[in-house]
Amino acid sequence: MIVPVDNTNAKRLYHKPGFRETGRVHAVTDGLDEIELSMP
Repeated sequence: MIVPVDNTNAKRLYHKPGFRETGRVHAVTDGLDEIELSMP
């Protein structure tokens, strides 16, 4: 699961059911990055 870093509401949505950040970050543009989430 990949969620844009600046989308706080989406991060909240995915963290509730137990998704955790993997530490991988994907640069989409100069100002937009995506973080990778996974289920433990």
